[in-house]
Amino acid sequence: MKAVTLALLLSTWEAVTVRGDVDRTGGLGPPQFSLGTFNKLLARQAAALNIKDPHLRRRQLEQNAITASTAPTAFAYHAYIQVGTPPADFAVIFDTGSFQLWLRSTACTSTACANKAAYNPVRSSTYKSLNKAGNAAYVDNTFVQGTLATETVAVHNLSVAGLEFLEVNSTNNNMAEVGIIGMCVPPEGYPVSFMQNLVMNRKISSPVMGYYIDATGIKGSLDFGGVDKARFTGNLTWMPIYGTGESDDGVPYIFFQTLQTGLSFNNQNGTFANMTMSQPFLAVMDTGTSLSLYPRYIAKQIAVYIGFQALTATTSANSTANGTLYGKVCQSGIPSTLPNITLSFNGGAQSFVLAPQDYVFLSTSPTSGVQFCLCAFFGSDVDQGSGTRQAAPGAIIGNALLRKYYTVFDWGTPPKFGFAVANRAVGIKANLVPSNESVFGTATNPIASARGRTRGRVGLLTAAMTLATMFFAIQ
Repeated sequence: MKAVTLALLLSTWEAVTVRGDVDRTGGLGPPQFSLGTFNKLLARQAAALNIKDPHLRRRQLEQNAITASTAPTAFAYHAYIQVGTPPADFAVIFDTGSFQLWLRSTACTSTACANKAAYNPVRSSTYKSLNKAGNAAYVDNTFVQGTLATETVAVHNLSVAGLEFLEVNSTNNNMAEVGIIGMCVPPEGYPVSFMQNLVMNRKISSPVMGYYIDATGIKGSLDFGGVDKARFTGNLTWMPIYGTGESDDGVPYIFFQTLQTGLSFNNQNGTFANMTMSQPFLAVMDTGTSLSLYPRYIAKQIAVYIGFQALTATTSANSTANGTLYGKVCQSGIPSTLPNITLSFNGGAQSFVLAPQDYVFLSTSPTSGVQFCLCAFFGSDVDQGSGTRQAAPGAIIGNALLRKYYTVFDWGTPPKFGFAVANRAVGIKANLVPSNESVFGTATNPIASARGRTRGRVGLLTAAMTLATMFFAIQ
């Protein structure tokens, strides 16, 4: 792995450098839990806390650099957090498709942990074990297991003491990053998360996190407490979020997801075609996922329409057994004749309009030199196996599509997310401002009543495959 220097930009625009290793890593019906129902549930929880508005801190806007590997088709990004006392820097994935923080421990004995950076609790005076087992599982069949503990965790100037996390001692996750920090809303009865703590205690100016990826496809930033006005023009388009299914404890998961109700093709010759959808489904905006996982029948229809074929990996280490990747040989680059694709949400109230370069990317075989056009719509029925009580999202929209937009994840009242076409130019000076469209309120789950139980966590993070090192064959 290659050592690089990263810059964390503070609200005062002071520059600091951190050194580290870089590596990358059938539809559903309407949601079972409406936004209104969930907000009432959250309001009951917050009322019991009597949360007061503390004096505003000097620094309430923070920007944290994110980076990928040197291969811009990785679409997997990490940033650094500081853990323990004295603080140690660890690269983690900020994942809006899960809510838990976990860190690989020096106590991990799994093969996947060998020769990788890890958190050492012995070196921190603020570590405290809770002596309870915990685990997390993801839709790409990766898992982590370990012991629940508390620790001081910070994103530079934003620090949370006594944050519960999973100290991992067993996993099949081979990623180079030390862990994952979940950024979606935890279910009722689960411990307060990092972002939740920032919102509840008014440590940030606005209850939001902005996210973008620059034009290199390698770097970007996370903006805590506000938005970077230099990264988009005009207004953000906001979408409501919905609850989905239930956990094993009978409480809803709340991802940053909304209802997708349509998909259409806008051809270069001016003609228009709607794609057949059996029914609407929930789509998650997930910064922890590389590609965009869509029901197999939808991904296949898209591939057929744009003339792509199913691909298989010729190396078992990069198997696509969990779904189907589509593409074709295109030595001359992305064809200009491909259509625009429009994703419609909430009955057409909002939409993503994707040009060919937004949903197709290039990857070259390191052995043959053959260049492939790959489609960001990866066929995978992510809702399979969820059972009748745990209706899962039907689609996961990952970084390959999110890269077009500046996306804002809003924990306010009501919780929502917004997007605008991003200014992805390199070297732009940040302009962080509080969000004037976000309101502090009860859109968190602050009760931690389940602390004494052994808990299993479910997340959506999936790297799908390591694209830069794959070899492809047309089926």
